[in-house]
Amino acid sequence: MNLTKFAVCFSVLLGIAAILLVVPGGAQAPTNVNPLIVNKTFDLWVSQGFASPPFTPFEDCATFTKTQMCLARCGDCGSFSEVQMGAITIWKGQVPCGGLDLRFVGTARNLPEIPVIGAAVVGELEHTNFGAEGVQDQSCLGSASPKRGNTPYAKP
Repeated sequence: MNLTKFAVCFSVLLGIAAILLVVPGGAQAPTNVNPLIVNKTFDLWVSQGFASPPFTPFEDCATFTKTQMCLARCGDCGSFSEVQMGAITIWKGQVPCGGLDLRFVGTARNLPEIPVIGAAVVGELEHTNFGAEGVQDQSCLGSASPKRGNTPYAKP
């Protein structure tokens, strides 16, 4: 592609983006009318992307407020946001977890009986990745007590 065509394409895309941002309602994010995660606790099962077979997941409890996500295994809390997109919500969280800097991006859906969540997780410090899924469980205790210094989110 020559430079002129590239400049024209870039200008058109930039113009469309500007219109979407300026025109009322053009690019406004959906409102969070019915959050599925806020003020709930989830029994979370996490699989390490760096684990050796048989890839046994570990259990954690994730608790959410309007602006925070807390992980029992880390004994730590960080930022959280959730946006409704039709029948599901898109959510993201960031938990320091003893310096590992865990970043969650996921979805939530309210099944007929109970809300469920799923997420891709990246540990920024060690460049690790995880898969996480869970179901609402306000009494989540399990084996997810805080284990500072020996968290399963860290590489062995």
